Amino acid sequence: MVRRIIPLTSRSIPTPGTAADRMRRDMARALRIMQAGETRETAAREVRHSPGTLNRYLPLRKEGRRWVLSDAETYGRTKALPMRVTATRTEMVMVPAATDAERQLASDYGRALRDYMATGDASELEQFEGRTIGGLELETRTDELDDLFRTGQMDPDEVGS
Repeated sequence: MVRRIIPLTSRSIPTPGTAADRMRRDMARALRIMQAGETRETAAREVRHSPGTLNRYLPLRKEGRRWVLSDAETYGRTKALPMRVTATRTEMVMVPAATDAERQLASDYGRALRDYMATGDASELEQFEGRTIGGLELETRTDELDDLFRTGQMDPDEVGS
């Protein structure tokens, strides 16, 4: 049996990380390229993905014949949360969580809300009383949350995600 030594080229060395990590990194790079004023096609060529892939993963909209960034500032930062709109009215609102602290608060609130819906124990919700995201207060009144769930306006699995 003859053993052959095959030289390694840059194409044969796999990129570290999972495919999802590489996609996330590529889309972040494409977003930066488009924020710098380049076209969608140029960004796609730079990151070696199709323009259609960029359409799926980036907040793009069509203006005339060009694809442009629609809202890169809040991309991936809006959460659907039950918010106290007025003192007597609660509804599901898409809330822009602008800071890391607000995104963490939205995530923690979503977890507590899912726990409440699964177990009926509202003790986790008490820590969110009076807390706000985007100028609106998080809903912690269990009767209002139950109404949103019962009327089908809120799906506990999708809250805060």
